Amino acid sequence: MSSDRRSTPRGLKRPQETPPSSHRRPARRQNITSSSAPPPSFNSRHPQTLSSTPPPPHSEEGPRALAESDSVTEHDEDESSQDHVILALDLRNNGDLGSAYYTSVDDTLFVQQDTSGGMELVELLVLHVQPTVVLVPNRASDELVSYLEKSAPGINGSSYEGSINGAYIFRVTGSSEFEPHRAKARLTKLKLEPFSNPDILMTTAGECDPMVLEEDRPHLGQVQASLRLGSLISLQSHLSIGSAGAVIGELQRRTASEYLVQDPGVAPAHKITSVRTFNLADSMLVNQDTLDALQITRTESHPNRQMSNPSRGDWGAKEGLSVYGLFQKHACTLQGKIRLKQAFLRPSTDIQLLRERHRTVAVLMRPENSETCHLLTKKLKTIRNMKTVMANVQKGVDKPSSKTPAKKGVWQRLRYFAKSSVEIFELVRNLAMGENMMREMSAEVDPSELMKIGVMISNTVDFEASGVANQTVVCHGVDQTLDELRRQFSGMESFLVHVSEELALRIPQWATQYIQRCVYYRQLGFLTVIARDPATGKSLYDGSGAPSKDHWEAIFEDDDGNCYKNNYMRELDESHGDIESDIDGRQIEILNELRLKVMAHKDGILSTSRFWGELDCFVAMAGAARQYGLSMPQMTDENVIDIKDGRHLLQELVVPSFIANDCQLAGGSGREGILTPNGQDCEKKPSMLILTGPNHSGKSVFLKQVALIVYLAHVGSFVPAERARLGIVDKILTRITTRESVTGDESAFATDLRQAAFAMSLATCRSLVLADEFGKGTNPIDGAALAAALFEYFATRDEDKRPKVLAATHFHEIFEQGVLDETPNISYAHMAIRAVSEATKREDQITFLYNLVPGRSTSSYGIWCASMNGVDEKVVKRAEVLSAHLEGGGNISAITRLSGTEEKRLEVAERAAREFMRANIATPGKEGGSEGLEDDPPAEQPRDLLKRILAMYDEVDVPVDGSGDPPPPDPPQSEIS
Repeated sequence: MSSDRRSTPRGLKRPQETPPSSHRRPARRQNITSSSAPPPSFNSRHPQTLSSTPPPPHSEEGPRALAESDSVTEHDEDESSQDHVILALDLRNNGDLGSAYYTSVDDTLFVQQDTSGGMELVELLVLHVQPTVVLVPNRASDELVSYLEKSAPGINGSSYEGSINGAYIFRVTGSSEFEPHRAKARLTKLKLEPFSNPDILMTTAGECDPMVLEEDRPHLGQVQASLRLGSLISLQSHLSIGSAGAVIGELQRRTASEYLVQDPGVAPAHKITSVRTFNLADSMLVNQDTLDALQITRTESHPNRQMSNPSRGDWGAKEGLSVYGLFQKHACTLQGKIRLKQAFLRPSTDIQLLRERHRTVAVLMRPENSETCHLLTKKLKTIRNMKTVMANVQKGVDKPSSKTPAKKGVWQRLRYFAKSSVEIFELVRNLAMGENMMREMSAEVDPSELMKIGVMISNTVDFEASGVANQTVVCHGVDQTLDELRRQFSGMESFLVHVSEELALRIPQWATQYIQRCVYYRQLGFLTVIARDPATGKSLYDGSGAPSKDHWEAIFEDDDGNCYKNNYMRELDESHGDIESDIDGRQIEILNELRLKVMAHKDGILSTSRFWGELDCFVAMAGAARQYGLSMPQMTDENVIDIKDGRHLLQELVVPSFIANDCQLAGGSGREGILTPNGQDCEKKPSMLILTGPNHSGKSVFLKQVALIVYLAHVGSFVPAERARLGIVDKILTRITTRESVTGDESAFATDLRQAAFAMSLATCRSLVLADEFGKGTNPIDGAALAAALFEYFATRDEDKRPKVLAATHFHEIFEQGVLDETPNISYAHMAIRAVSEATKREDQITFLYNLVPGRSTSSYGIWCASMNGVDEKVVKRAEVLSAHLEGGGNISAITRLSGTEEKRLEVAERAAREFMRANIATPGKEGGSEGLEDDPPAEQPRDLLKRILAMYDEVDVPVDGSGDPPPPDPPQSEIS
């Protein structure tokens, strides 16, 4: 083959060539034999790019063939692998709410039962679903539209940083999209997996042709479709049915737009394979205030601006410092991270489910399983989201994008998934005390099926040759026809030499010197290259002198000659055909057969992929528990919170040492009562704990750590405590942080009141309420009264309605003046400090111990905290004077009244200011003053004005700096207890 580079027509590959035959002695015809040279690769115009050279034969089968697959550990998932969630909401003016959402991770449409609620329920729904697209009808209220627009990103992709809600696209659609009858028609036409191929069709007269073959009936009959739909969701929930129709319409538009552009890199088509009913009854109710206060999850803008792309499901956001962020880094797979976030945003109230989750994490935490868990983590890193891979297989796409090398295409990903899945299956089977996990895994994962898929792919696709050619290559020995075509093509070089020599015998002897070579081009076939005149560019031979029936036709010009088609070349085209295209076409047929065989196992592959996501979620929880020293909570039917040495998971990461504290609370009995396992009444514990103490002493951290321990237990995770016995909590309601925004019309105090009202209206005996310094945003007397009333409201509720309450306050007067009645349901505690009154330095006077002790504190030490935070010392001393008079019952007006000298000085200062304002100051360089009204005073030089103003102070007997005033009394020593 010639090694020099010559131009070829656009879209054509360099041909197989031979040296000019004029330099060779005519020889007999040679057979087409295989070449020992390195196999060249050839491009194809088909969607698959195939190699035409025979790869090395593969004789190995079974696990050994699987074990030799290349490792694919990096997660370069394309954008379509993100979980897309489309939520449709329909909120009427009377408060009725219907909703439905679709999640692409499992192709499921969830339909809610119509319920009554307001904006609070909409907020909970958005937090529960975490949508990427939100749809509402154009009849939606302004309040609903305004709320949803707040969290939607702007036109440049920016969103509110720190928001719990992930950024989503907000769209207002026509109300006809939410019409129930239209939506029901769309729902009945869905081809759901369990009903895709019914054995019996129930139809009505005229509905379909009875002569239509069964395989030509794509849908169920109308009657059967309605019955099927009614068995899945409530057809009486008209608002939710309409919302489901809007979701289906959005999916149809997306699918149509994706298939308009035949681009292998587009996202996979969205489809609905199952329909389910969902409600929020089985999940702990938490709103955005709670998630924000506890820092469950926190979204930040990605520092890389190129990541802020609307095509991404998360708009380029990243997880900030949050509890979920501590667990997320232990998750290895995309589906595992999705499941983990769902678990964190949807804490369960199903005690059996929580116990099962805790037992699963406990198995992974056992010391004898540590090495197995390490290997599990390593293998899970190689698992990809098979939903995206199978979508590409179904569409006939061998590579997710043009930048993906062939050795990392869908076939390699699928083969390595099968290999890794078999290995993970064996690892889970070897876990000590993992019988329950093995039982659940055996129901979802079939290792023999995965082995079969992996062997089938390994025996069909040559990954070594595919990596060299950067295109999918079929193994040698798979198809005899393909092997024969490859054998012929591999001997093309020697065959073209023979063709050149044979052609030399068919043309005049004088013309043989102008024959450059014979070549073969895909689709153009065999051609003869003739030398051309360098001066004129014309061919030196055009077939003249050849037999009369030999027609020479010019095809195109090459770098060093003109290509002709003659009768001999036409004979070769007829006898040999387009070998390279035939090879590509046969490989496409073989790969299509492989594709059909793999698609027959689609359900098993996706089921395995989903189960590995669940397993990855538990492995991540076990990894976090191992890293942060978490322990298994004990879930009980009692309505109690009993924590021993609890810690704050985030706070202990940013301080040198953390002091653990206990907490015991018991809510009301409700209908189930509070019983111990032996049926006796459990030890009576207070339902409310009120914390007092200095600022910066750790009260807020304690409130949050108790709520975090309860929250993590309901996620299914271990908790940061030495021991925790917890009953089911249906809601965590907080009044801790105030989320303010310039777009809102609420003041900070109004927001606090709204949060408190929300807690009072929704709290049950199973709820946990947190109130941190409620009432601080208004008049101290009113604030103390509101705080006392709130505490008394929760403490005196009926036994079956009394929630568990943790509160912190600085309003000591509500205890000292007996505003809050004494009741056994309330207990008091404070954060201990160590006070040293003899210390000369202010920073040494108080040491925080961060230890919770029973009883109340008598002081908040706010003045000391002000000094430690940089407040001017004069202000601090004056505050001490005023505080001492107030604590002693003195009249505050006596020490705040101005002396006679101070009043006179203020009068002089006012008179001087007025003189300065009415003065007509002369402009330098000009006669007279500035232009003004006729009754303005005469112009005055600045020096004269200054002398006149200073002369006013001479009327006062004391200096201007007020040093003649008597010194203030020394501040008394504050009482330190």
